[in-house]
Amino acid sequence: MSTTQSYQVVIVGGGAGGLELAAKLGRQFGRQHIFLVDKDSDHIWKPSLHEVAAGTLDIHREGLSYFMLARDCGFTFIQGEMTGIDREQRSITLAPVLGPDHEEVFPERSLSYGTLVMAVGSKSNFFSTPGTHEHALALDSTHQAERFRLKLLNELISVTRRAQREPGAPLYIN
Repeated sequence: MSTTQSYQVVIVGGGAGGLELAAKLGRQFGRQHIFLVDKDSDHIWKPSLHEVAAGTLDIHREGLSYFMLARDCGFTFIQGEMTGIDREQRSITLAPVLGPDHEEVFPERSLSYGTLVMAVGSKSNFFSTPGTHEHALALDSTHQAERFRLKLLNELISVTRRAQREPGAPLYIN
């Protein structure tokens, strides 16, 4: 994409901050000027990930499509993970996007910018506390929350099956 035709604001990161900025600027300046880049195709508000982990929020029903939000809010969504910045050329490089069977959906590409906004969010920090990587479960992504939910369900099933095999054992699950 060329910056010779129009000024482009590229926002990397579709979390709460990046998405809100893209929506506000998109409504004001339009999709030819405002670009949101994220490696995922949909957005779940990070403070809701505990609900995903508990099974009370279905990511397939509650997730917001970046493509839909871009259409509704007047920005352009570009799926891809940023792998590099060329400050002299004022461009970023995006990794290829792969489909579920590892087929290439979008090739590696570069995107020019007039202004680059890095809104990549945060990740859990265990501050080098011994044992945390082995025993703590972070909820930084929908993948981690869904993994936790499935682990919890499997543990509940195991407890129920053990209780059913042991006569007189208390059953804690209704």
